Amino acid sequence: MSAPPEPATPFTSLALPLGENPVAVLEAAAWAMAAVLSTQRQALSAPLADVLACDPQRTAVLESLGLVLRGPDGFVLHPSLDQVDAATARSAVEAKLSSPRQAVSAAASEAAGTPQGGWGAQPDEVLLSQGRASAATGRALAAKIVPRLAGCTERLAAEGSRILDVGTGVGALALALAQGFPRARVEGIDVLERRWPWRGRS
Repeated sequence: MSAPPEPATPFTSLALPLGENPVAVLEAAAWAMAAVLSTQRQALSAPLADVLACDPQRTAVLESLGLVLRGPDGFVLHPSLDQVDAATARSAVEAKLSSPRQAVSAAASEAAGTPQGGWGAQPDEVLLSQGRASAATGRALAAKIVPRLAGCTERLAAEGSRILDVGTGVGALALALAQGFPRARVEGIDVLERRWPWRGRS
């Protein structure tokens, strides 16, 4: 005999199946995501197998999520954890780090309601994290995307070539592009009034 259906509540139509205690699930999810991000970040500079072996407790969290399995020949990774493309891996990790930092900043704010002011209202660490993601994207553009666009590499290698970064933020993308295309004049513009030590350099 099948179990009777659970009684309907005003919350049964929630998009995410978070169970009877959604707040507890979300809190656990934050720590789970921290394990994922710290693992992926360390794997940028060390073999992933070594990263998993050096922190058994963190790896146990990943195992509980089904992201890591122990096989006879070592760890077996879920495809979403393995960072195949090294050129964009750092950008992906930094972008993932930026989101929780923004969330923590909003949660810690004493102001009521949704924070106003866009990027300008974010603390330095959030902007710098987003900048690191943008810089990695710039390196990937220079190394992988531009060479595949017919004639683009030659144009950016020519004297007088220019690149405009609109919404440059901390300027990390502009700096990465300047390093990737040393003959081009790279300019970054933004309505953000905050000053950074390297802004304004040519």
